[in-house]
Amino acid sequence: MDVSESRLRVPKKCLLGIWFLWEALYHKLHHLSLRNAKDLLYYKIKPYHGRFLPLHDGEGLHRGDLIVELHFNNKMLLNIYLNSKSHIQMASILIRTMKRTFIRLNAYLEQVKNRKIDVRALYGVSLLHQGAEQFGFDVIDLPAGQRKKWLRFFMLVLLIIVHPDGGRRLTDHSKKLFPMIIVSSTKSFRDNIVKLSAAEEKKKEIMG
Repeated sequence: MDVSESRLRVPKKCLLGIWFLWEALYHKLHHLSLRNAKDLLYYKIKPYHGRFLPLHDGEGLHRGDLIVELHFNNKMLLNIYLNSKSHIQMASILIRTMKRTFIRLNAYLEQVKNRKIDVRALYGVSLLHQGAEQFGFDVIDLPAGQRKKWLRFFMLVLLIIVHPDGGRRLTDHSKKLFPMIIVSSTKSFRDNIVKLSAAEEKKKEIMG
C-alpha cells in the first residue's frame, strides 16, 4: 500500500487490508475498473433503475437510460490523506486529481459516443458530496426507505475503516453525514470539462 503507514495503527492496517481485498472482489464482480491508475474514480456504463430525476439544466434521467456509474477510488483517497501535511494541501490535491480524472473520463465518453452509445448522465451515491456542484453536478436527496438506511450504514462503516480520522469524524458530524445522489447530464458534464480543460491549459502556459 503506497501510504505513510507509520500514521496507521496495527488494527487499522489489518482492517484496511481486509477491506481492500473485499473491495477488489466487489470491483471484479461488478465489472468496475480504473481507466487510468491515477484516476480518483472507478466507473462503468449501466442502465439506470431509479425514479425519474429532473436535472438543473433541463435534462432528466429516466429508468432505462444509460449512465456512467461512479465509485470513489478509496485506496487513492487514503493515500492522498496520509501523504498530505495539512487539510488545505489535501483539499488542493483532491481537487487537482479529480479535475484530471474528469478530463480523462470526458475523453472516454467521447470514445463511447463515437461507438453510437448514448450515455445520458453520470451518477453516483456518496457521503463525500461536498464540492460536487463546482464540477457541475446536482446533489439530490436519496428517496427515504430501507435502501437509504442501508447505504448510510454501509458508508459510515466505510468511512470509519478507510478514513484515518473516521471515528472522530463520525462523532463530530454524524448528523450531517447522509449519502446523496451526485448526478450530471452528459451534456452539462462535457460543457464543464471543456471549460476546465481550457483553464488547465492556460495555467500550464502561465507556469511555462
